[in-house]
Parts: sequence; structure tokens; C-alpha cells
Amino acid sequence: MTGNSNQQSSDNGKSPDIRDQFRNLTDQSRVVGQDELAQAEKLLQIVADNPHPSLVIEEHLDEIIGLLPAILTANIRQANLEGNPELVHSLQDLLAEFHPHIAQVAELGVQQDPWNARPAHYLPRILFVGPSSVSTAYRQKFPATALQAIGCQTTITHEFPTDQIKNYDVIIVHRPHLDPELLHGLAVCRAINVPVILDIDLDYKSIPLKHPEYDQLSLARKESSQAYTTALLLADQVISPSQKLVNQLRSEGYTTFYTPPGWNKNNPLWSKPSQPRSTINIGWLGRPGQADDLAMIRRMVIRLMRQIPQTVLVIGSNPEAYHLFKNFPESRKLFLPPSRLEDFPYSLSQIDILIAPLRKIPFNQSLSDRPLMEAGARGIPWVASPIPSFQDWGQGGTYADSLDDWYTQLHQMIVNPELRKQLGEEGHQKAQEREVSQLAPIYLDLIDLIRWSKSPEPGD
Repeated sequence: MTGNSNQQSSDNGKSPDIRDQFRNLTDQSRVVGQDELAQAEKLLQIVADNPHPSLVIEEHLDEIIGLLPAILTANIRQANLEGNPELVHSLQDLLAEFHPHIAQVAELGVQQDPWNARPAHYLPRILFVGPSSVSTAYRQKFPATALQAIGCQTTITHEFPTDQIKNYDVIIVHRPHLDPELLHGLAVCRAINVPVILDIDLDYKSIPLKHPEYDQLSLARKESSQAYTTALLLADQVISPSQKLVNQLRSEGYTTFYTPPGWNKNNPLWSKPSQPRSTINIGWLGRPGQADDLAMIRRMVIRLMRQIPQTVLVIGSNPEAYHLFKNFPESRKLFLPPSRLEDFPYSLSQIDILIAPLRKIPFNQSLSDRPLMEAGARGIPWVASPIPSFQDWGQGGTYADSLDDWYTQLHQMIVNPELRKQLGEEGHQKAQEREVSQLAPIYLDLIDLIRWSKSPEPGD
């Protein structure tokens, strides 16, 4: 399906029943009635008139900070679409009490609807924005490359260009709850009716306390939790690389879609032959916070390597994980420093068998299948824990649940080169489904859904 086909189908009389179903799915905001508006104005007046306003604000903090900005910015757009200018101006005035800078932008742009003004064949202009991080790079670089290859205008930035938002047809935002400026930009988009897709890559509610980024990513603090909820409320759509996380967010009432991880075959390091070696390299390339997952099978790995002298252990990026094997001979282990996104295939080329152990904790259950996809792209077999996304991937390796499983599966793979070759080829074939060129239709379809949901009903 291309970005044009959905719009053409809609123009030719797409079933109203399907349109209604999609509208119901995407209607995450409810219109503020006059009674509710009066109550909100009354609350503001109480705050303004009270000699101790801080006490009133503290009493109603969740309502003031967590709900009103999101409801108001959402309903400015809704009221404008329904042709209710009185309510639009009333909401703008009320919003100004909280965020005057947002209200000013809304007043300038609320009458414009850049989406419906575009012809059916128009390829969207897309802004990817998010904090500077490895996660942001992975979630932005590949879809941006895919969309650019088919003619879309794409921009990647770490700062929200609030004065240029109207130059884009859709904004894809990664982790805006980590940066107040990004959250502000998201609210501006909502106020001036520029569609927003929110990218959620992790289950932030379940991050383990020992995770090195717990203070940054966790929703334990009230401010973080409120920012996260506000971002969800302001978004037109939510996307995630984990089907389990998609299902979880849908159960909470958010319109969420699966957008898988990808890789780019145009990077020659994916296909560059490895240097010949006489060893069998067992590799772990875990993320920050996953050293405890590797520790779970540490003794079993050491046992196997002592039994099979030609094995070498490769640890990528994580000094804490490397330290788990500090008493193992230096000649039997190799540490790979962190690499750029473009250089990551080189790190994989140092490995003959990838291991991906994950503990049975809620946070791990919603991780994506990216490690197995990358192993497949490089043609490397793997042994992994059976989390949902790994089981869904299903090609290129074997699963291990208990320590006995880990020993049996890894031992079999070490001593059987034909098995390694067969599994590597199966994984490589599977990975072709995730090559970057396959991602563009997925994102165009999501953008078309936004366009479809915002188009008027026949006869309106």
C-alpha cells in the first residue's frame, strides 16, 4: 500500500462504517462543555483571588498541570473543526492563563488545516524530533531514510523549531516527556492542528530501579508521570517497536500502532565479510542496564568456555557486563567500545553466535526484537530468552528458558557449524522484511490514517 492509495480510496467513498470505527479509535479527547469550562474558569478565579494561592494550587495540582493544558489544546482543534468560533476563543483565553506562548501560536494558526489542503498525491513533509540519544537515533534514522528515498521531505532535529512547525505536515516525536521544551512543542502542534505521532520505545512505567537511566527515564516522579500522560493525550497517534507495548497502550485507550525496527542494506558493513578466525566468538551486545541479564547465565557461559577452548567471549559497550568476567583470562575475551549507529554492523561481525538473555521482569517483556533482527541482517545465529517479541521473530536461532536450556542450546550451536550456517541464513532471509525500504509504506499508511480521520464526512 502506498501513501496515495488510502487517500484515493477515501475519496472514492470508503465505507462510512470503517471511517466511524477509526474516528472512535482516534478520539482521545472529549470536548469541553460550557459547564466544565465554567468550572475551570472558576478554579482559576479561586486561585487568583485566594490570599494563599499556593495552597489552592497544591490542592488541585494534578488537575491544573496534568489535565487542563492537554484538554484545552486538544479541544481548540476540535472546536475549530466543528465550526464553533465562540468556544475556540473561550478556550484560547483560558489556555492563556496557563501557557500564553501556546495560546499565541494557536491564535495565529488555528484557522488553518494544512493536512486537508494537500492534494491526494502529495508526499508529506515530516519532522522527526527527540532528545539526543542512541535510542532516538535508532527510532528516527531508519524511517527518515526510508521516507526520504521515496521522495518525502524529512528533517531530524533534537530541538523543536516552534517557529517552523507549520512547514511540516506531520511531526514524529520521540520521548518528549524527557524535555519540557519538546513537550511544549508538542502542545503547540496540537494547538495549531499539525498532526503528531508519539514514538514510545520502552515501558517507562516498569524500568528497574537499578537501571542506569532510571532517574532519567522512570515515571516515578510526579512531574515525569504527568509529562508522559500529557504527551499521550496530545498525540494523534502513538507508535511503538514492541507489539506487547502496543497492546498495553491500546488497553489504556490510546490509538497505537506497531512500527518495527529496521536496518539499511546500503551500509556496506552489513555485507562486508568477517576476517578469518580460528575461534568461535560468543557475543553479547546488550543495552545499558542489561548486565544483570547477562549475570543470570554467567556461570553457564564460563563453564562452556572452559570445556571448549576455541571459544572467545565478546562483550559490547557495557563495562559492567565485561567486569562480570574479570577473572576469566584476557586472551579469551574481547571488549568492544560503544560504536556509532553506522558502525554497529562491524561490532556484529566480531561475533559468531549472539546471546540475548533477559530476566523474567515486566520491563524486559515489552522490549523489541531489534537484537535478533540485527543478528539476522548480519547472518548470525542466536540463543535468546523467550520474551514475546523474540518469539514472534522466530527465525535464525533457538530459545533458552532455564540454565539447562542455555547450556544445551549454546553447546549444540558451538559444536555444530552446519547448524550455525543454517540458522544464520534463515535469520538473514527473515531480516529482509525489515530492510529500510520496507518501512516507508508502514509510516505512509499511518500518516494516511491521520489524514483520513481529519477529512470531513461525505455531505458535511
